[in-house]
Amino acid sequence: MGTKIENRTIAVTELRAGPAFEVAGRAAAYNFLSGDIGGFVERLQPGCFTRSLKSGCDVKCLFNHSADFVLGRTANKTLTLDDNDRGLDFVCKLNQASQAHKDLYSSIQRGDINECS
Repeated sequence: MGTKIENRTIAVTELRAGPAFEVAGRAAAYNFLSGDIGGFVERLQPGCFTRSLKSGCDVKCLFNHSADFVLGRTANKTLTLDDNDRGLDFVCKLNQASQAHKDLYSSIQRGDINECS
């Protein structure tokens, strides 16, 4: 039996293109109610990622939840995470040798892509 993965998109997430060919933002915001997600709503509380982050597992930053489009990861330090009182913030250093990363960076700079989940 496979693992069930649930994806959430919350309107208060942020995404921006950083000056050092990186993307940054808030992947999850605390203390906001989600919309209806199948007959219930949820609210992420501060500390909900603490155990997972302390485990040291490799976290990947994916585009459109696709394992085929990895932007960065904690294992090679191209992704850094900051769990603070407002939410889970991230900075992902993109690969300047990748045309796909260049295209994504440009789309974020223009504002065509402005959310993350």
